[in-house]
Amino acid sequence: MKNHHLFLIILLAALAAALGLSACGPASVPNSISTQAPTQPPQVISPTPPDTPASEELSHLEDMFISADNCTACHTAMTDEAGNDVSYSAQWQAGIMAHAVDDPYYRATVSSEISAHPELQTVIEDKCAPCHMPMAHFATKAAGGETAIFGTEGFLSAENPLHDMAMEGISCTACHQLAPETFAQKDPTSGHLLFDIESPKGKRPLYGPYAVDETQANIMTAASGFLPVQSDHLSDSKMCATCHTLYTSYLLADGSLSETLFPEQTPYLEWENSIYKDNTSCQDCHMPTAEGGVVLSITGGEARSPFLQHTFTGGNIYMLRILQKMSETADISSTEEDFETPIHETTNMLQNQTADLSIDAIEIMDSLLAFNVAIKTQTGHKFPSGYPSRRAWLHVTVTDASGEKVFESGEVGPNGEITDNANDIDATTFEPHYLDISTPDQVQIYETILQDDSGAVTTGLLYAANYAKDNRLLPNGFDLANASADIAVRGLAANDVDFIGGGDTTQYTIAIDPAKGPFTVTAKLLYQSIGYRWAQNLAPYATTETDEFLGYYNAVSNLPTTIVEQEIVTP
Repeated sequence: MKNHHLFLIILLAALAAALGLSACGPASVPNSISTQAPTQPPQVISPTPPDTPASEELSHLEDMFISADNCTACHTAMTDEAGNDVSYSAQWQAGIMAHAVDDPYYRATVSSEISAHPELQTVIEDKCAPCHMPMAHFATKAAGGETAIFGTEGFLSAENPLHDMAMEGISCTACHQLAPETFAQKDPTSGHLLFDIESPKGKRPLYGPYAVDETQANIMTAASGFLPVQSDHLSDSKMCATCHTLYTSYLLADGSLSETLFPEQTPYLEWENSIYKDNTSCQDCHMPTAEGGVVLSITGGEARSPFLQHTFTGGNIYMLRILQKMSETADISSTEEDFETPIHETTNMLQNQTADLSIDAIEIMDSLLAFNVAIKTQTGHKFPSGYPSRRAWLHVTVTDASGEKVFESGEVGPNGEITDNANDIDATTFEPHYLDISTPDQVQIYETILQDDSGAVTTGLLYAANYAKDNRLLPNGFDLANASADIAVRGLAANDVDFIGGGDTTQYTIAIDPAKGPFTVTAKLLYQSIGYRWAQNLAPYATTETDEFLGYYNAVSNLPTTIVEQEIVTP
């Protein structure tokens, strides 16, 4: 919090001004504060604004967004009625959102795409910056400039005047300035964010869900330069879809970019095709409600309820562990201890809000042991969802009465690879979806497998044209028959009558010696946010960023998280 002390001085002056205590004359704040969204839509920019002259001054860029330091100076020491610390600074600061740019996997992936296609660097950076470094990107666009991530002129360079702004990732005034008109666009996804760029300082809206208290609003406007405005749109699931639904162009065989788009991430569309769309929003799960009311600012005011916590808990647990490792040496804004809470919360979500597993229909017939492993999902979208590097799989073992292992499918290797998984062994192939499994080299993996325009398997996003396989577990109520092509089941799972909205059942038939029973069957659902193949495919590029990520990958164990497990002993 580099500007914390300076901002407190500014805050005290603003507080005095808002209360009419200035020794230099009347307070220079609005006489009245609007408590509703403007009746006329603000002037906003789109991701592809008309050409405008490049600005030679940075004042407009600096005014468009402010640092989270400025916000957390007031919005801190916040507790709910149970005494829990729900301060924005404590929750957001150590989470994935605040470290969207520090994320070395993001940097490695973007740099690898640029390394492979340097002629498309501007296109790639313009696609990858809006959601990972929105403040620097859209401030630059507002001034008529061009986004650059890498190089001496890029946002990652300390010499870039917007470097600090870029490094805050998804910060307070990025989300809370998002205009309601964003959702009314023809395509409100893929980082097509809209902001007011016409209103002057002190009039630019900063949206929130609560009715505006005039005294508190005067303080905030004087201190921050933003006008608080009540609006419900930040609580809409469409808010999350602006970035977490992502369509991308891909390279055709002739080297040109496609006009059609590939649905790289679609959790919002998956949620919309589930039973949750009518009663559970994205925010309900990923921004859990505090226990009772919360006073939002150290300047006072009434307690507000319901209060959505800014944890933004998801499933990217491996990146949190890498960021924790980075905190030992890298210049990032959180300490090793800071990451313990989000790692705990992410683990809790994965293990208690994701899926249930059962082993049933167990039967011994002559020299065969048969049983089913059934999974029931709890997520409001596919699992895993989001970035396509994520995967889950069944690890099933059978041991005899002496403890000797007689069968194992889905064993994990020391580097996070899945034993006998075709894709971890050979980048050109993959494991199909299984209706039944009888040999150890068959592994039930719930994942996406991408294909390029020629049908070859790939993990390169610029090549991703189709899904050869998408058997990720479906949310409850998912309508397979009416699902759009963007979220359809792909591969052999489409013909599996047990693969339905709400779960999947896999049958196992194992050769055994009945005399060695009883047998113990153990089944686990395991999960990785970065699959082994996705990490290994970065190695050939040898950019500074891919080398950095692989260094952390080798230093931080990528062993999977156990989502749920069950054990049963045969009679």
